[in-house]
Amino acid sequence: MMFCKACGESIMDDCKFCPQCGENLQVVASLQKKNETIDKVKGVVETVASEVGSEIAKENLAKVEKVVKKKAKKITHKALVKLGVEKKNLADVVDDFKKRR
Repeated sequence: MMFCKACGESIMDDCKFCPQCGENLQVVASLQKKNETIDKVKGVVETVASEVGSEIAKENLAKVEKVVKKKAKKITHKALVKLGVEKKNLADVVDDFKKRR
Protein backbone atom coordinates (compact mmCIF):
# COMPACT_ATOMS: atom_id res chain seq x y z
CA MET A 1 0.00 0.00 0.00
CA MET A 2 1.15 3.55 -0.75
CA PHE A 3 -0.39 7.00 -0.69
CA CYS A 4 -1.06 9.49 -3.48
CA LYS A 5 1.29 12.47 -3.16
CA ALA A 6 -1.39 14.81 -4.51
CA CYS A 7 -4.45 13.92 -2.41
CA GLY A 8 -3.19 11.48 0.23
CA GLU A 9 -5.55 8.68 -0.84
CA SER A 10 -4.48 5.15 0.07
CA ILE A 11 -3.78 3.26 -3.18
CA MET A 12 -2.44 -0.09 -4.34
CA ASP A 13 1.28 -0.31 -5.16
CA ASP A 14 0.68 -1.27 -8.81
CA CYS A 15 -1.67 1.67 -9.66
CA LYS A 16 -0.54 3.99 -12.44
CA PHE A 17 -3.10 6.69 -11.62
CA CYS A 18 -4.74 7.69 -8.35
CA PRO A 19 -8.38 6.46 -8.39
CA GLN A 20 -9.41 9.46 -6.26
CA CYS A 21 -7.79 12.47 -8.00
CA GLY A 22 -6.34 11.01 -11.23
CA GLU A 23 -2.72 11.95 -10.44
CA ASN A 24 -0.23 10.18 -12.74
CA LEU A 25 1.69 8.11 -10.16
CA GLN A 26 4.40 7.04 -12.63
CA VAL A 27 5.36 10.66 -13.28
CA VAL A 28 5.40 11.38 -9.55
CA ALA A 29 7.58 8.33 -8.87
CA SER A 30 9.92 9.31 -11.72
CA LEU A 31 10.26 12.86 -10.40
CA GLN A 32 10.88 11.53 -6.92
CA LYS A 33 13.72 9.32 -8.17
CA LYS A 34 15.22 12.23 -10.13
CA ASN A 35 15.08 14.46 -7.06
CA GLU A 36 16.76 11.77 -4.95
CA THR A 37 19.49 11.41 -7.59
CA ILE A 38 19.97 15.19 -7.72
CA ASP A 39 20.27 15.30 -3.92
CA LYS A 40 22.89 12.53 -3.97
CA VAL A 41 24.90 14.28 -6.69
CA LYS A 42 24.60 17.57 -4.82
CA GLY A 43 25.99 15.90 -1.69
CA VAL A 44 28.95 14.49 -3.62
CA VAL A 45 29.67 17.86 -5.24
CA GLU A 46 29.53 19.62 -1.86
CA THR A 47 31.92 17.06 -0.36
CA VAL A 48 34.37 17.41 -3.24
CA ALA A 49 34.14 21.20 -3.12
CA SER A 50 34.84 21.13 0.60
CA GLU A 51 37.90 18.91 0.11
CA VAL A 52 39.18 21.05 -2.76
CA GLY A 53 38.60 24.15 -0.67
CA SER A 54 40.65 22.61 2.13
CA GLU A 55 43.51 21.85 -0.25
CA ILE A 56 43.42 25.41 -1.62
CA ALA A 57 43.42 26.76 1.93
CA LYS A 58 46.45 24.59 2.78
CA GLU A 59 48.29 25.82 -0.32
CA ASN A 60 47.49 29.43 0.52
CA LEU A 61 48.58 28.92 4.13
CA ALA A 62 51.92 27.57 2.93
CA LYS A 63 52.36 30.63 0.70
CA VAL A 64 51.48 32.97 3.56
CA GLU A 65 53.93 31.21 5.89
CA LYS A 66 56.66 31.55 3.28
CA VAL A 67 56.02 35.29 2.88
CA VAL A 68 55.90 35.82 6.66
CA LYS A 69 59.19 33.98 7.15
CA LYS A 70 60.80 36.03 4.37
CA LYS A 71 59.52 39.29 5.88
CA ALA A 72 60.66 38.23 9.36
CA LYS A 73 64.12 37.46 8.01
CA LYS A 74 64.34 40.91 6.38
CA ILE A 75 63.16 42.62 9.57
CA THR A 76 65.66 40.63 11.64
CA HIS A 77 68.44 41.54 9.23
CA LYS A 78 67.52 45.26 9.40
CA ALA A 79 67.47 45.11 13.20
CA LEU A 80 70.89 43.44 13.27
CA VAL A 81 72.30 46.10 10.95
CA LYS A 82 70.98 48.83 13.27
CA LEU A 83 72.61 47.06 16.20
CA GLY A 84 75.88 46.94 14.30
CA VAL A 85 76.00 43.16 14.08
CA GLU A 86 75.28 42.75 10.40
CA LYS A 87 77.55 39.78 9.87
CA LYS A 88 76.33 37.69 12.82
CA ASN A 89 73.37 35.39 12.77
CA LEU A 90 70.54 35.73 15.27
CA ALA A 91 71.78 32.91 17.53
CA ASP A 92 75.11 34.71 17.98
CA VAL A 93 73.31 37.95 18.85
CA VAL A 94 71.21 36.16 21.46
CA ASP A 95 74.32 34.57 22.96
CA ASP A 96 76.08 37.96 23.11
CA PHE A 97 73.03 39.48 24.78
CA LYS A 98 72.92 36.72 27.39
CA LYS A 99 76.62 37.21 28.16
CA ARG A 100 76.11 40.94 28.72
CA ARG A 101 73.37 40.38 31.30
